[in-house]
Amino acid sequence: MSRTDRRGYQLELRLQTRSLREHPVVTDLLTAAHGEVNVEVSGRITALSTAANPHQSRRRPLRVGCSVGHGLVGAGTLGCFLQFPKQKGAIGVLSNNHVLAATNLGSIGDPIYQPGLLDSGRDEDRIGTLSHMVPLKEHNLNQLDVAAAVLDPEIEVLGNRLPDGDIKKVRNPSFEDKFLAKIGRTTGRTQGELSVTELDGLQVDYPIGSNEFRSFRFSNVIEIIGTKHSFSAVGDSGSMVYSPRTRIGYAMIFAGSETGVSYAIPLPAALDAMEAEPLDGTVER
Repeated sequence: MSRTDRRGYQLELRLQTRSLREHPVVTDLLTAAHGEVNVEVSGRITALSTAANPHQSRRRPLRVGCSVGHGLVGAGTLGCFLQFPKQKGAIGVLSNNHVLAATNLGSIGDPIYQPGLLDSGRDEDRIGTLSHMVPLKEHNLNQLDVAAAVLDPEIEVLGNRLPDGDIKKVRNPSFEDKFLAKIGRTTGRTQGELSVTELDGLQVDYPIGSNEFRSFRFSNVIEIIGTKHSFSAVGDSGSMVYSPRTRIGYAMIFAGSETGVSYAIPLPAALDAMEAEPLDGTVER
């Protein structure tokens, strides 16, 4: 019942389907209540619960956009899958130095986990080992925040598959193809627009431990602004930025501002530094 005015209470009736309006029980009730019934069709009603973010859970086979990280890191994002021409048969994953190498604190051979430790990753969630990294420099301009890990032989992957289709190729970003997307561990798939292609002198603060920050300066940075919401958030570092129209991979997220602007490094330069190429097609190992 609902209290409506000084006349007292009226009866409220909710039907899951419109067809129930003609049910004998309903028509008898309406007659007995002399019209003092408010009838509305609610549709199906379900219990509200907290849905787990699929990008933060354990994913086997591995896929682009899921939670990943070094043992000294909370969690970042698996950007894309790699193959190494100099390491025949090896398959790897690409992300940031601060995700896979703990901002220079990691060493080659350290275990990498999926999901990351912030998402309840444990020893049994190991997927491979840190294999490549570009050290971040405090007193010089940095071009890249990138690292890679080689997967353990038993780990299966889905390849560079995205909701918009498989990635076709990688290139440096261009305003001719400025509408972009990414899939990240925190915010999932988001869309944005390229705003700057070569931003220099960008200072980025990196958390080291619980209360310490260390600043690094970058050049040749790509800037992206979300079209509806922020393009990325904390935990999306490492996400591959691509065009949903052409399915070309352009960049990799590594930082963001308090105003919701995202910053990325060029994907071709990141791959060259890792001596790697994008993995082609679906691979089961």
